[in-house]
Amino acid sequence: LIASMQDDQVEGLALDQQDLPIWRELGDPQGETIALGNVGADWLWFGEFTQARQHLEAALKLSRMVGARQLECSPLCNLAQMALWQGDATRAREQARGALGVSVAVQAADFEASALYHLGEAELALGRHEAAAAAFERATTVARAIGHGVQYDAASGLARAALARDDVAGAIVFVEA
Repeated sequence: LIASMQDDQVEGLALDQQDLPIWRELGDPQGETIALGNVGADWLWFGEFTQARQHLEAALKLSRMVGARQLECSPLCNLAQMALWQGDATRAREQARGALGVSVAVQAADFEASALYHLGEAELALGRHEAAAAAFERATTVARAIGHGVQYDAASGLARAALARDDVAGAIVFVEA
């Protein structure tokens, strides 16, 4: 966390990679799941999709194996982001929907907001502008209620959805807000 706050992603990855074998040695599958997800997210940040997918899918598999549903949310959101970056909006929508279902079931509003944002991004990429706007609006509402920063990303999504519908005036309203 400190490395990330210092914008030192290289050090963050190095520390996360050191963290993973410690959780394995301790025999703590939930800690291992989080560590796998962190390493996967680090690799995703660097655009190393093969490494990212390997770690994120391992985190998802382990979280499901041990019944830690709340730990499914982050890997699913990251897998949605990766699919979108790789041009597979359908897969991104599927992953985001999975994250949304789990986050609602476990009452994790922070992940619900993130999942809705990723769902909006996927819907927008698929040309489903109204569905994208609805997801971004829900993401904004949920995120604002808990003070989560994804509210700003979702607001920008609302502006982009408005532009995609040729609603320049509507987009400006979202940007100005």
